[in-house]
Amino acid sequence: MHFLVNNEYTGEKTEVTVDPDKIALFQDRSIFSERPEACPFFRF
Repeated sequence: MHFLVNNEYTGEKTEVTVDPDKIALFQDRSIFSERPEACPFFRF
């Protein structure tokens, strides 16, 4: 899983990769029902 993250403050773009052993955690979207504004990269 690869993503391009855009920093809205600096305009910097960073390519990121989800570690293979973290993909299941990343795919768990249950936090968004309680916290819809949660960042998908910094929620655990």
